[in-house]
This record gives sequence, structure tokens and C-alpha cells, in this order.
Amino acid sequence: SPAYPAPLPLMSNVRGHMNIVAQTNATNPTFALKACRRLDATDYQTQLVLRSGGFAAEVDFWFDRQSLESTVVCLKEMQSAGVGNCKLSYQNEDPHVKFSGSALGHIAITGLVSDGLQCLQFLVNTDQSALPSLIAGLEELLLK
Repeated sequence: SPAYPAPLPLMSNVRGHMNIVAQTNATNPTFALKACRRLDATDYQTQLVLRSGGFAAEVDFWFDRQSLESTVVCLKEMQSAGVGNCKLSYQNEDPHVKFSGSALGHIAITGLVSDGLQCLQFLVNTDQSALPSLIAGLEELLLK
């Protein structure tokens, strides 16, 4: 059985780096943005931690401020209206994380990540109960 990363707290701040975790009702699947940090006025870096079924990945992931701001707005709309789609990425590059909300309160977190040699498309299902901690963590990151 593969060694999976240990579960992360929903939000933590260690040495100026944050962990943001999407709650699911199981240890598998897992979606987390680990050690989030602001690099400069417009760029952010994190370790994207994924576990879904038999697949697991922990890769560097970058996104820009414009994408982060629009994602926070969209997630807030999803929280109140239940539906919506938003994409967290770096200036329209291929690696991305997409959040899609349905009218039934289901949230699909999908995306494509790469370490330069390999890439992984993923899907993590959760529900609207994951949104408050995601929104709070991403908003806190905007303040850094």
C-alpha cells in the first residue's frame, strides 16, 4: 500500500506559509494547498497535495493574484447560490484547479497538475461544507 501524506489541519500558518484543505468526509480523497506563500506582488506558490483512489501527488503549483481574486469571488457566489465554476491557475497555463458547484450542493474539484515529466488529471468530490474553510484560507492568503 502506498505511503500517503498525513492529513493536514484545515488551516495552519507555519513560518509564514499556510495550509488550506478542502474538507471531505473521508481521508481519501484529499485536496490541499500546502505551504502557500506569496512570492511577489502578483505570484503565489504552493504544494498541491492530492489523493484520490489509488493516485497520489504532491507537486509545486503556481497561481497569480488575478486568478486568486476571481476564485475567491466565485467560491463566495457558489456558497450562497450553490452553482458556479472557477479556475485557479497561473496566467492561463495548463496546470490548474477548477471548482464546480451544482444546484444540489456538490462541489467537484478537478484539475491538471504536472511536475514537468508527468501529469495527472484529478477529481475530488466534496460539498458546500468545504467552502467556508477554502474561502477563509484563500482570503487570508490575499492579505499576505
